[in-house]
Amino acid sequence: MYVYGQWGFANTSLRMVIPPKFSFAWPFSDRLARVNEWSIRGESRGCYIDKTGRVVLQMPENGSGAFSEGRAPVLINGKYGFIDKTGKIAILPQFDLVWGFSEGLAQVLVGDKVGFVNQEGQLAIVPQFDGASSFNDGLAAARTKGKWGYVDGTGKFVLPAQYDEAEDFSNQVAKVKLKGRWISIDRNGKPIS
Repeated sequence: MYVYGQWGFANTSLRMVIPPKFSFAWPFSDRLARVNEWSIRGESRGCYIDKTGRVVLQMPENGSGAFSEGRAPVLINGKYGFIDKTGKIAILPQFDLVWGFSEGLAQVLVGDKVGFVNQEGQLAIVPQFDGASSFNDGLAAARTKGKWGYVDGTGKFVLPAQYDEAEDFSNQVAKVKLKGRWISIDRNGKPIS
């Protein structure tokens, strides 16, 4: 909640549980929230807080993203990697861009191609796609040659790249745009009415 120029956190009953004292705040993710707090000198600096409002980790100098599955994206010397909840480098900065982890994999950009890295920092799917979403229900939407399809954890297309647009699977159903029309499909690519 934003009160008198500062951010704090309220519960679902709108009762303030962490007083407004931050210059900026992002939502909680993986039990931590990124916030900017005021230093003694009046400067704003980034850190992570727990649900009691206690600072548990200072943000690296160049900033970092939200934690997901125990890892947070970080930019160091122009390359992206990941830190863990101790603040130590978990995956060396080596990528042009990264996204958060979902189902044990995170999208990484190398040059102009997207692939996926596992939590140990190994490429699980070699960068080969023009775009990709995160894994949900065991599949990720991936784009190649201007069309979207769905790949499994090995990078193999299990639903061919034939869609104009593709949303993430949720509860075994995804919305796709095919021949100018939005439809819902199951994991086998069959339309659902």
